[in-house]
Amino acid sequence: MTDMMVPRTIAIPTIHRKVDKAVGGFTLLEVLVALAILAIVLAASIRAISQSAVTLEALQDRTEANILLSERLDEWRYAKYWPPLGERRQVFVANGRDWFWTREVTVTPDQDMRKVMVKVGLNQAVDGGEAQSLVSRIAYLRRFHETASTNASNP
Repeated sequence: MTDMMVPRTIAIPTIHRKVDKAVGGFTLLEVLVALAILAIVLAASIRAISQSAVTLEALQDRTEANILLSERLDEWRYAKYWPPLGERRQVFVANGRDWFWTREVTVTPDQDMRKVMVKVGLNQAVDGGEAQSLVSRIAYLRRFHETASTNASNP
């Protein structure tokens, strides 16, 4: 009976694993270096995206200025406008923004042709100076000798 009263010891198997350093995680230093590299890459990406947005806005302004300049020249051509010599500047509103155009008219060897340099830009000062043109174009306008009414008024 004494055998029955003695509690038996149960051996619980233990698993002893060797910790392999190659299988372990990253060190704190490695994580910090990776985060630093990631921060630099993200900062460069944000700057590039920001620069792209500025470039896109400038291209949109130039495109709109080109369209406005073409419209002005077409208006003069179709109206058979004979511009006076000299310079002229005019401010106008298009698409809710203030624009300007300047026109410089000079003579050509042909008395029935005039050279017209037109510049268009936003009517806002740049760096405390004058407004700068975004686009410019040179065109040649021809005088028509049909009737006195073909010489349109000064646009």
